[in-house]
Amino acid sequence: MASTIQTSSPNEEEVCRPIEDLENLLNWTKSDITWNEMVLEKSPRTDYVYDGSLEKSRRYVKSSTPRTLLCHDMKGGYLEDRFVKGTNDVEDPYVFTQWSIVDIFVYFSHHFVTIPPLGWINAANVHGVQVLGTVITEWKDGEAIWQKLFEDQDKLDKMINQLVDICDHCKFDGYLINIENKVPAEHMDKMKYFVEKLTNKMHSRIKDSLIIWYDSVISPSGDLKWQNELNESNKDFFQSCDGIFLNYNWNEDTLKKSLENAGVRKHDVYVGVDVFGRGCFGGGGFNCDLAMEKIRKYDLSAAIFGQGWTHETKRDSESFQDREILFWSKLKPYMYTHVIKFEKKVFDSSFNSGYGKCQFQSGHQYEQNTIYNLSQQSLQPCSTHVLEYEHGFNGTGCLKIKQQNKYHLLFLVEIEIHASFALSVATKCRSPYDYNLHILYESKSNQNQNKHKFILKKDQGMDKETSENFSSTIIYDKNQQETEATKKKRVGAKTHGMFENLSLIPISMDMLHSLV
Repeated sequence: MASTIQTSSPNEEEVCRPIEDLENLLNWTKSDITWNEMVLEKSPRTDYVYDGSLEKSRRYVKSSTPRTLLCHDMKGGYLEDRFVKGTNDVEDPYVFTQWSIVDIFVYFSHHFVTIPPLGWINAANVHGVQVLGTVITEWKDGEAIWQKLFEDQDKLDKMINQLVDICDHCKFDGYLINIENKVPAEHMDKMKYFVEKLTNKMHSRIKDSLIIWYDSVISPSGDLKWQNELNESNKDFFQSCDGIFLNYNWNEDTLKKSLENAGVRKHDVYVGVDVFGRGCFGGGGFNCDLAMEKIRKYDLSAAIFGQGWTHETKRDSESFQDREILFWSKLKPYMYTHVIKFEKKVFDSSFNSGYGKCQFQSGHQYEQNTIYNLSQQSLQPCSTHVLEYEHGFNGTGCLKIKQQNKYHLLFLVEIEIHASFALSVATKCRSPYDYNLHILYESKSNQNQNKHKFILKKDQGMDKETSENFSSTIIYDKNQQETEATKKKRVGAKTHGMFENLSLIPISMDMLHSLV
């Protein structure tokens, strides 16, 4: 799953940049960006999801559930993430791994046209998440830009074409449109024309593309007046594109009004949650779950803004990972977990987050050098989890399981199997056998609709000498309990450094779709 992109000194590398002004946008050519060939293919997701309880989760048709949009606004953007081939010159960067519960990722900044950096596009694509850039105009400067466009129809149409070309060339999925300036009432029809034509052109060129309008300018006056709800003042823009991102100062009454006004498009209403808490219900921060609870009560989608708060506001004495785990674990009950489909690719993850303090290969450290390259992020677990950077099997580290006597859900995936499959896992334990690994699968074939379970664990009947020679026992249990039909196979341990490589024998089946 990880990219093979190499990391070098940032001074030698191409960087991802926004477009600062209208002139540069109108003059943009494909030759301005050459990193587009390094964009990874987007992983497909299934048409079903699981609710956030996970341990006793239910499956839902994805189209019947509200969505989650994540809007990444961090210190102006284009920080360590701007380097096309990564950088070694970084300490304690922000790392995001909770992709399985996200539908849409927006890279936000206050530049005129924000083009998502390559690393974010690739990390999102590995997890099947749609990626949007941002078009923003603000205050007097923003008014001046639109005045030029509204006075010249050819320029307005060229701007639309350029935005579509950039999106197509850089292989991301659309834009958040954020107009933070007054628009003269006589030009409101042209603003609606811009939104509608951009949406239609995107749909005709780019599959599954999205244009989302931010709750700002109102109709028909053109005033900059945030509504905090979907109503008659912003409904024209909502109807012209794929959704609306509501401002953050809503309450339960405005949620009711938004639901009523949205009708069948209720899931296209993304209710804003400001993690920094500026007028947001619940106060933001670790209380964002209070806002999410209200939003989901009315079956509306959510737009989480500024989730980098967990990193930006931490004290020196605090752990970013601990704060990140607390933040997302509180939101998980209101999220839906997506399932990646593997049809022709091998399911593989080294838990590489795109950051590490060194490199590992087959359990051995072969390079002591900090690395930050989001294009190398591999598939991340569905659970909130701790990443370990001091040890690893391959990549830049590994997953660290801290709590014993508890189930830890790792992955939900759908894998197409035509004949057989083999599973290999590398682990490191304080004692040789202080864990079990369960693999639950369901066949999609007409001949077999039953659930099955494999358990990788210690054989209690082994004596000490034998257990030192064999790493585990595999139990195939069709009825999820041991019977006379249970088959046991010992698998020899292959030691790599301090890691044990545990491999399951090939098992014939038609479809493996859930791996825990």
